[in-house]
Amino acid sequence: MWKELIAMFFGIVGSVLYHISKCMQQHGIDIIRRLFRKKSSSEILHVKKKTLIYSIGVLLNNTIGVWIILANRYAPASYYTSMFGFGLIALMFYSARILHEKVDKEEYFGSALVVIGTLTLGIDGIFRPELNMALIDLKQVVYITITFFLITSFLIFFVFDKRSPLQTGIGFGIITGGCASLDPIYKSIGQTLGGTPGFLPDTSIGTIFFVVSFVFTTGAFFMTQYAFAKSARAAVLVSVQNCVYVIFPIFIQAVALPGFRFRIFTILGLIFVSAGIFFMQFYKPRKYYETSCSIS
Repeated sequence: MWKELIAMFFGIVGSVLYHISKCMQQHGIDIIRRLFRKKSSSEILHVKKKTLIYSIGVLLNNTIGVWIILANRYAPASYYTSMFGFGLIALMFYSARILHEKVDKEEYFGSALVVIGTLTLGIDGIFRPELNMALIDLKQVVYITITFFLITSFLIFFVFDKRSPLQTGIGFGIITGGCASLDPIYKSIGQTLGGTPGFLPDTSIGTIFFVVSFVFTTGAFFMTQYAFAKSARAAVLVSVQNCVYVIFPIFIQAVALPGFRFRIFTILGLIFVSAGIFFMQFYKPRKYYETSCSIS
């Protein structure tokens, strides 16, 4: 049980850093936009100094891999990803205090549901029998990965309206959340294929999966920047990311990992998380998604 608890602790730390980094990146991009609107040299200098916020956000984002690798040494990837709901608390705090976005009662209620769901998933993980990621069906993982990207790419380019900040946030939240969640899955496979989880892989196939995991996390990063540049709302995009990030690894393990099955606590946890996302985002008026952040 203590191994699972350690993995979940790393998940909480990684979650908080990840969500704050995304808000800081949006904050920084909005400031950089202002740089090109300023005419006074003193104002330009002031804005340039503030772009440090963006750099810090990028730095925090790039530390996530360390927490994933550490967590994977103690438990399968879903133990890390299932804790990601806790980062919404940090997201709300930053959005309200720094970006000056309104946080209303629906968001507080939704965040409570997300936390309850995350805790439920954590309890479900603790009381599962010990699982070995080295036994996962690699072909199934690859098939699921390819199918996911085909479907989500179709949605973004042919279904969603890219002129809508709301739909942009939802669409890119799905694909970047799935892409980001494949990072810990592929790292976990790479670290455990040798039989005993290590900090780095010790087999050739494991090394391939481990290296590919960085492609996923890098892709998620650049797609997130693109979505922010297209005026996607940070709260929408990151919250949808959070939901997909929690659900997708559990789905992959249920399909491809022997001994991992959906149980009552698994289902309840996913329901709470999904309901929390719904209450946090879809009760907001449309104009909320169409206005820019107020930055002091």
